[in-house]
Amino acid sequence: MLHRTLLLRVIDHDATFTQWSGRSALRDFVQELSPEILRHFADTAALGGAATTTVLPAGISLPPTVRQQSREHFGQLSDQSLATHIFNGIFAGSRLAAVLGNEAFPWNDAQWRLWMLGFVLHDYGKACGITIHGSHLDDVRSICQQLGEKLRFAAFYPEWQHFLDDIVYLAQNYQTREEAYLDTGDFTLHLPRRRCNDLRLLGSFADILIHIEEPRRVVTHAQGERQTDENFRAKLAGIGTIGEHMPIFAYHQVAEVRGLLTNIINQVVQEQFIAAGFQPYLYFAEGVVYLSSVSAPIVPNLERIVDAVWERIKAIIGKPAALGFSRDGKGIKATDNLFDIYSIAEMVQRTARYASGLKNSFTRARLDSLGITDASLPADIRTDQLAEFLAFLRGSITNATVPEHADDITRFFLRLLHLEGIITVEEANQQRGGTPLGWYYVASRYVQRRSPELKPEDMSELLTAIGAEFLNEVQRLGGGAEKQNSLREALARYVARALDVNGTAQATAAEITAEIETEWRRYNTGKATNKPMCSLCSTPYESRDQSVTVVLFKPQQYSTKNRLGGSRVVRGICPICTIEMLLRQAFEEGNPGKMQDEKCVYVSLYPAYFFTPEMAQMIQQFTTRLKDLNLNRGADSLLGWLRKRRDDGVLDLDNLAEYKSFLQDDEDGQTPQRTIRYSERELSGLTTFVLRPAESKNPTDTDAWVLPAFYALALPLILNVKAVATVSFVPLYVGARDFHATSVLDGVQPIFRQALGGDEFRVQTLRATLKKLLAFYDLHTEVFAEGYDAHWGQLSAVVRDVNTDPFMVFAYFDRRKRTQAAGKRGANKNAGDAENGAGQGRGIPVWDQQKFLDIYLTLEGATDMGIIGKLVDSYATFYRARFGKLDSAYAVLKPFSLAIDTTIDSPPTMDAEDLITSIAGVINDLIERIGDNNADGWDPIRHNRHLGSMSEREERSRRCIHDFATLFVKDLFLGECMGDRAQLRERANVLRSAARFYYLTHYTAQSDEAVTTTEGA
Repeated sequence: MLHRTLLLRVIDHDATFTQWSGRSALRDFVQELSPEILRHFADTAALGGAATTTVLPAGISLPPTVRQQSREHFGQLSDQSLATHIFNGIFAGSRLAAVLGNEAFPWNDAQWRLWMLGFVLHDYGKACGITIHGSHLDDVRSICQQLGEKLRFAAFYPEWQHFLDDIVYLAQNYQTREEAYLDTGDFTLHLPRRRCNDLRLLGSFADILIHIEEPRRVVTHAQGERQTDENFRAKLAGIGTIGEHMPIFAYHQVAEVRGLLTNIINQVVQEQFIAAGFQPYLYFAEGVVYLSSVSAPIVPNLERIVDAVWERIKAIIGKPAALGFSRDGKGIKATDNLFDIYSIAEMVQRTARYASGLKNSFTRARLDSLGITDASLPADIRTDQLAEFLAFLRGSITNATVPEHADDITRFFLRLLHLEGIITVEEANQQRGGTPLGWYYVASRYVQRRSPELKPEDMSELLTAIGAEFLNEVQRLGGGAEKQNSLREALARYVARALDVNGTAQATAAEITAEIETEWRRYNTGKATNKPMCSLCSTPYESRDQSVTVVLFKPQQYSTKNRLGGSRVVRGICPICTIEMLLRQAFEEGNPGKMQDEKCVYVSLYPAYFFTPEMAQMIQQFTTRLKDLNLNRGADSLLGWLRKRRDDGVLDLDNLAEYKSFLQDDEDGQTPQRTIRYSERELSGLTTFVLRPAESKNPTDTDAWVLPAFYALALPLILNVKAVATVSFVPLYVGARDFHATSVLDGVQPIFRQALGGDEFRVQTLRATLKKLLAFYDLHTEVFAEGYDAHWGQLSAVVRDVNTDPFMVFAYFDRRKRTQAAGKRGANKNAGDAENGAGQGRGIPVWDQQKFLDIYLTLEGATDMGIIGKLVDSYATFYRARFGKLDSAYAVLKPFSLAIDTTIDSPPTMDAEDLITSIAGVINDLIERIGDNNADGWDPIRHNRHLGSMSEREERSRRCIHDFATLFVKDLFLGECMGDRAQLRERANVLRSAARFYYLTHYTAQSDEAVTTTEGA
């Protein structure tokens, strides 16, 4: 199982657990119990969830003393699954004990196992959707024993039944507000009373802790809220052995979550806490809770935080050589933001690196424009690299440092290249339409002198050396001073405003108030004067027009933040969003200006309500190793694998977490083509990865949402997360408390909302919703997929058709059969071979029967195919197609088709009884012709001599025909079609497909003679 494999890898490499006495128990918990907990409780609400009663787990019988649990209160809370609830509590308690050491918790392996089993069962009421008081001890014991057997406790602790009362006592009393029952005299306890009390208090601490929704709640509580911070400290203080080992808790929290920038701030602050002796304990999307075994005061240094964040931003943005640069017919260009981020010396180094990577040469065309026809002058990529580097230094860098010495810089370059006296300043500075033609001539003459010893691989070293000499010259000319850095100043103000460390805000109330006033004033004046305003966020910082080399989406899009009727359409961007954009480009999310065309969708994984370090590492491993998902191609595809895990062809989501092809193998070094992920190596409470559509020149919105919709519904079931899929590059929510649902599809293509019945899904609905989505995918790919092209654009038609009429599943099945037959016909040039090759001559293969029936039922089809099943069963009593004619829809459906045609052709004024008589008469004529061997088919009643004389059998057959006609008219025509002949005509082919499927799955297993013999027995 994926969840188990990743968690075991984390635990085995975590030094915190090395010397802890409970390490073996924790490892066995993950190995043996985590798969069962995930399988049974991943879609069971511990907190939040829909306001409905939890479904009782299969195999659990309840005593009469229990009552149904009301979910209405829970429905107002943010979702947390029972699996997440259990994992968070056990890992939080275990890490606390491991950090404080065995002296604080001198418990043996067996005691740790009992503590864990008690925590697994502590919410047995939520697991079963019931409420029962602890005084009903026999009933509680029975429920806990059944759950323990269902969750395979014996694999984790073989002696668990011997300690059942100890486990029940712990489970009942981990919660102290409701349903606690502390009368030890009513339990047969094997643990010492003092140890049992200590175990109970640690479990109670963990149960309180896992309700915390934001980091600051470990230190303080809001007015009117539960005093969570005081409660869990009181529980720890009551543990007899903890004594002087009482832990210290601390936190940091940011006011908003922007994505990568927020992650970097969190990581830098985290490093300061670690340096002060704290360990990260709980990861939230907006911050971290820390734990220390000794008193270790933390005093945040804002200047150090900003410096470290800034240096990390520079390092990340500096990794891709081309980030912020572009090249056109006028040479190299750099966005103004690079000059705000890097010093002049750093810009020269970055430009040298970018220039040395240029590929296409334009020197020959540039020389021709100058009228230089000397064929001996080199015109390869070396000249372009040198020319455009020199032109950039002479232009952009010189203008930013010593603009008054531009010609002096030209002379300097000619001297440096030993071309003074050969090329004049005027010749070097020649331009045409902004293209620096003269520098191509300079570079060509220099390369000519250095050839052939100047190799292309030497250009990087050459450009770096020229850049260093240039910087010395600029400094000599008085241009060494650096200008004020607006991006860094905005970042410093942003960090001070957003960061809260242990209750200490980094900005004063007066500063925050001033920023709010600035934001309001800037917004109003900007709207009035049509000045640039950030189109992505509300901000107090001065915005500028977007640079094409920075913005991921198309820069010429309409913005509601511009004044109506204004002439400017380019959107504005603030410094903070600029930094975030550049960071995202550095992690290879998309090309500037093309993000919208690539149809990328972001999937953000939020904790519910936090990640322990183990869970955060597991999520990180998953996203960094995520593989391109194969939905439908071959047996290794997700859909094929899920169905083949069971013999009956049913798509089984219990095996979803065991699908190994989610992740790349350790030895697989390939980079996924469609799945682009970004993450700092340090842990985080929010991880986001980006999904691109399958390879397509012009992907549609449907293509874009196929995988994100799946991941948003599936990952909560296999990783214990909350998932938000959105086209917005800015995270929608600060933390899990800001949205109640477990899965959110924001801005999803409408057909997915139609298919799934909404775009927000609570925890109890996830499994059914995911299965419905996969059923649509399975049906679609069966009919439309061709090799690597799934033709997802057709999914809209499939969803609309099936939602309108679930019997369309069988119409699509027939369409697939016809497509297969046509393919065979094209390959074999033989129509008969094609029909037989399509598998229709002997009914429908069992696998197809099970698969398409499962799809039909999943997509809200009626059990036993509703009225169609009744009608086919009805006419099968008096009519069967010959075994050799089963490939003929006409032969299989004769009575049903006659009923449809007779009804459609009947006068609108004909009443129901006359219509029944008319249908019965037509079908009776058919049966008479069959009896006279004038028509194909046979009548099981007339062939069965055990049913009486021929006249008696004929009379019985006519009654059955009349019953069929009555059922058809009253239930199908007057019922489902509401007596509308036009509707019946429109649905006729779909109904025939459904009837044919039902007939071939129920009445084709035996030969004609065998059926007669069996029915006559």
